[in-house]
Amino acid sequence: DAAAQVALGDALVSNFHASEALDWYRKAATQGDVAGEYHVGHMLLFGGPGIPQALAVRPNHAEGIRWTFMAATNYYPQACRNMATALREGYGTRTNLVEA
Repeated sequence: DAAAQVALGDALVSNFHASEALDWYRKAATQGDVAGEYHVGHMLLFGGPGIPQALAVRPNHAEGIRWTFMAATNYYPQACRNMATALREGYGTRTNLVEA
């Protein structure tokens, strides 16, 4: 189920396997899981470390803002915070301090 997929993603992130975690977060997100949407958006906005480096995730602001917006409009608190950061810093969108 989606909650288990998010939990597996969390375990992989804690072991610096960001790219593998992103795959599990995506599976949860595509099932409509808001936590999965948040994690996909967060990882794509800010990137994720990998050991070895091949397991890292490089930021993809455009896609990250899309997933973050989905989670934020479903009232996921951390996604709302990340939307504010993205709008303030201009990640994947124009800088908009009023919206932030």
